[in-house]
Amino acid sequence: MRRQADQGFTLLEVIVALAIAVASVTSLYKIYAVGWRGVRLAELDSAAIEVAKSQIATTGAETPLVDGTVSGISPNGIAWTSEIRSYEPPNDQSLPPSPSAQAKAPKAFWVRVRVTWKDGPSRPERSLELETIKLKAMQ
Repeated sequence: MRRQADQGFTLLEVIVALAIAVASVTSLYKIYAVGWRGVRLAELDSAAIEVAKSQIATTGAETPLVDGTVSGISPNGIAWTSEIRSYEPPNDQSLPPSPSAQAKAPKAFWVRVRVTWKDGPSRPERSLELETIKLKAMQ
């Protein structure tokens, strides 16, 4: 014959087990949500870098190398601004420039691309800048 104490779980044991299960599921959900948010941020960062690299690559090919500013918005909503300005090399007094060398030398330009984007409506705007020097052959 069985004793009365061995017939099942008490109500308190069931409530504690349910509380532990709810806490575990809630923790897993938060971990999952934070992980997906991190993936989304990484995707937006990668897209912004690609927009900046693309704008630098097209400068001098599709966009002429002249002093000025060009801006636009990529198809995925990332705003970009390209600033092009003449590069003035430091004045090196040890070697005087020859007129023929100056005439044949390519002209250099600083190209700075700034991209801006938002991760969400309540998030602050994020930005990234890439800068390089591009050469324009003399004609």
